[in-house]
Amino acid sequence: MTSFKHTHQYTLSKPTFKQQSVKVIREIAMVMIGILLALQVNNWAEAFKERKEELRLLNNFQGNLEADIAQIDSITKLTEASILNAHAIIDILNDPSEGSLPKFIDLQLSLLFNEYFITNDGAYSEASSTGKIELLENVSIREHIFQYYRLAGTTTNDDVVFKTSSEITTPVWKDMVGSTREMTLELIGRDLKSAPKLVLKDIARNRQYISMLVAKIAGGGVQIRAWETRRIEAKRLKDLLTEELKRWE
Repeated sequence: MTSFKHTHQYTLSKPTFKQQSVKVIREIAMVMIGILLALQVNNWAEAFKERKEELRLLNNFQGNLEADIAQIDSITKLTEASILNAHAIIDILNDPSEGSLPKFIDLQLSLLFNEYFITNDGAYSEASSTGKIELLENVSIREHIFQYYRLAGTTTNDDVVFKTSSEITTPVWKDMVGSTREMTLELIGRDLKSAPKLVLKDIARNRQYISMLVAKIAGGGVQIRAWETRRIEAKRLKDLLTEELKRWE
């Protein structure tokens, strides 16, 4: 009787198949929930990382555009001054006098240097080469960025001016003062006694030199207009980025 009682109690306390199944299902569900939570946390972390990287890219692009605008403003002022100097030389040559020679040399030396625009494309190079450009969620901004940097580097107008400088300006100057670097440095140092003799009346009759001045004025004007177009594009894109960055504040 005692043995039967113990057996009956064991039978009652032993988990049934249904109870075991519920327990297993519960444990599997807990594991699945844990995995899903871990995946969701990982997705949140990845999304946060991508958004942080997107913010960094936006700021880098804006910084590059600000540098482009500042560069254009600077080279525009220098080129405008160069054009004014070329006009001033023409005025001197219209009424040449030996007393105007020092001023002529100052003005002429400024024409030996040309300005060029080179796009600051560090952010674009990084974003496009690594594929991070796709992190920019705003499709319109991505398209504007592609359009802006598609014409990266020196402009065609700058290339023409560089060619004009190397093929006209420099050769004409060498014919006037000699081909040695020392002679040019003597003029830069204003050592007029040891510098080659320059006669303004002869220079005024030098057609090649006059052509060089005209090319300098015309080329500078073309450059300035091209740079202004570039500046407008840079400002437009910068404003778009500014509006986009406001969403992050």
